[in-house]
Amino acid sequence: MPINNKTNLTVPEHIRKLCDLSDEATCVIDSEGNFIYANKHIEYFYKMDTKALLHTHVLKNPIRSKFLTDESLLSTGTVGLDAIHYKRPIHNFGLYDKTQAVMLNAFPYFDFQTREMYVFIQHTKCDQLQQKLLENYRETLRKGIEFSNEGIAGFPSSIIAIDSAMKDLLHMLKKAALRESNVLLLGETGVGKEVLARGIHAVSKRCDGPFIPVNCGSIPAELFESEFFGYEKGAFTSAAQTKPGYFELANSGTIFLDELGELPLNFQVKLLRVLENRECRRLGGRKSIKLDFRVVAATNKKLMDEVHAGKFRSDLYYRLNVISATIPPLRERKKDILPLANSFIDYFNHKENLNKRLSREAARHLEQYDWPGNIRELRNTIERSIALAPGVIIDREDLNISKDININDNFCSSLASLVGDYEKGIIQERISQLGSIRKAAKSLGVSHATLLRKLDKSRRVP
Repeated sequence: MPINNKTNLTVPEHIRKLCDLSDEATCVIDSEGNFIYANKHIEYFYKMDTKALLHTHVLKNPIRSKFLTDESLLSTGTVGLDAIHYKRPIHNFGLYDKTQAVMLNAFPYFDFQTREMYVFIQHTKCDQLQQKLLENYRETLRKGIEFSNEGIAGFPSSIIAIDSAMKDLLHMLKKAALRESNVLLLGETGVGKEVLARGIHAVSKRCDGPFIPVNCGSIPAELFESEFFGYEKGAFTSAAQTKPGYFELANSGTIFLDELGELPLNFQVKLLRVLENRECRRLGGRKSIKLDFRVVAATNKKLMDEVHAGKFRSDLYYRLNVISATIPPLRERKKDILPLANSFIDYFNHKENLNKRLSREAARHLEQYDWPGNIRELRNTIERSIALAPGVIIDREDLNISKDININDNFCSSLASLVGDYEKGIIQERISQLGSIRKAAKSLGVSHATLLRKLDKSRRVP
C-alpha cells in the first residue's frame, strides 16, 4: 500500500525513489531512529498496513513487537541505530512471529542536499539452512552461561566464570557442595560471596530446603541470642508471640553467616555449642530443639589475624574453616568483566523494557578499570548507566567511573582535546535537557549534521 501524500511530503523524493528501487522489503529511518518511509514490499512481507509503521521508533513499533528478543541476546530492530552510531553497514538476524528467520541489513546514507543522515533497512527471509543456523545460534547464546561453566551444572546462571581461576574455584565448590562440610568464603567486599553461597546451596542435596542469609554485622549485640535462637511468648516484655530463630528457619537447609568477623566474642561460644550439638533452645524455652542445617560463612577479614588479636575464638574458626575458598577480586578476573556487565545490562533492560547496550569504547573502559568495589560496584555502575544514558548506546562518559585509569593521560591532554571535552560536555547536557539531537543543534546555533559530526568525533577519541 503506498504511503499517504501528507507523509510523502516530509520525505525527500530521491529517498523514496531509492527505497522503491529495492526488490526487498525496505524501510527508511531518520537519524533519530524514526521510520519515515517504507516500500510496498514491507506490506507483503509483514502482512501489515505500512501506515502503522510510519513515525514509530525502531525500538517500539508493530514489527518489533513480533520479533523474538528474549534472553537469546538477539537485538532485532537496532541495526538501524547501530548504523547511525557507527556510520557503517550493520547486519543481524531475527526471528519473526516465532517461525520466520529474517536477515536485517542496515545501510547508512548521508544526503548531501539536505545534510541529513538516513538509514535504509532491508528485510530478507532466510532459507531453511540459514534458519536452522539461526535457531542453533539462539540456543547457543541462550545456554551460553552453561557452556562457559561446562561441568559445573547446577550453579545459578548469575554465577559467571570465563576466567580460568574462577572456573577452578567453582569446580572445587561444586565438590564441596555435595558434602555436608562447613564452607568458609573469603574475599574482598563485593566479590559475590552471597551469590556463591546460594550456588553452593543450589548444587547441594539440601537444595529443596531453605536458604537463610544472616548479616552478622547488622544485628545489635544485645539481640544476637533472640535473633539466632528465637524466643517464646512472654520471654521478655516485648515478646508478644513466639518467634523461631535463624537456626530453626534453616532447618533441613543452609544458613549463610555473612560478615562472620563481626560476631561479638561473648556470643561466639554459644554459637560454637550450637554447631557442635546441632540443637538450640529458644529464650524463655524449656526444651532444646534438634536441628539439621549446613553452614556456609563468609568474611572480608583475615580471621587468623583476629584470632591472634583475641577478637575471634580459634575453636570457632577451625569449626567453620573446614573447606575454605578465596574469591578473587574482579580486577584479577578481567575475562569476566564484560560477560558480567552484559548480564546486568540484560537484567535491567528487561526490568525497564529498554534495549541499551555498551559502545566499544565503554566496553574497553570497563575492562581497564580496577573495580575496587568489585562486582557490586560493576552492577551499580551498569544500573546507573542504564538509567541515565540519554541514548540507546552507553558511552564511556555515561559510565561515570574514574577516568584516570592511566596516570599518563593526565599529562598528555592537548589543548584541542581539553576544548573537545568541554564542548562534548555542553552538547551532551543540551541533548539531555531537550531530549533530541535536532533540538540541541538548533539551540546551539549549528546544523544537525555538524552536531552529529562533533558527537562522532568525540566518541572516536579515547
